[in-house]
Amino acid sequence: MKKVSYDEYAEKYRPDLKFAGTESARNYLVIEIAGELKGTVGRYWVSEETNWFEIGI
Repeated sequence: MKKVSYDEYAEKYRPDLKFAGTESARNYLVIEIAGELKGTVGRYWVSEETNWFEIGI
């Protein structure tokens, strides 16, 4: 796995912050603590027929 600097990481997820506090459906969320980006929580469908999806932190 390639190491990424904090600045590269933050820049990648910064556009998603505009959805914070909205009811817009998203596949992943940004974890922010004290103004700093710390990580993401993501989800994806395994089977829509059975309403089964997986989550990753």
